[in-house]
Amino acid sequence: MEVGLSWFVLTGVYLGLAGSLSAEEVGAAVICGGLGAIWVRQLGRCGDHHLMIRPAALKPLLTALARLPGETLRVGLRLLRAVVRGDVAGEDRAVQPAQAAHCPLNEDGPQTAGTRAVAVLAASLSPDTYVLRLERARGRICVHAILPAEGSA
Repeated sequence: MEVGLSWFVLTGVYLGLAGSLSAEEVGAAVICGGLGAIWVRQLGRCGDHHLMIRPAALKPLLTALARLPGETLRVGLRLLRAVVRGDVAGEDRAVQPAQAAHCPLNEDGPQTAGTRAVAVLAASLSPDTYVLRLERARGRICVHAILPAEGSA
């Protein structure tokens, strides 16, 4: 069931990104979607811990995708200004788990690992930030940001 759903979703993603709808594209989408679904299933089973992603865990990723166009424009304008003026400097900053898409750091298990993976992906999806490391002992996620934090210069 999960492989079939993954196959369907990945086929749809391929067709959405292809930009055209032809017999060749549909064939390639079905093949690539199937291979991707098999890869996702095997990836979730490798290593010491299994990975299980529940649909509810995808909410931070969907939110990040919805904000992506506006953030891309904002960062693009800021980088353009940096090229002209030379005034942008990135910074490392720690983000608490609740601020970084509700990333569970102090729990283990396949479902928690899946939720954590989606949260890290969602936090890194913005063109402004990417996750540097998870600091489980301190209960925070460290990210690198191009733009300064809200309220700073």
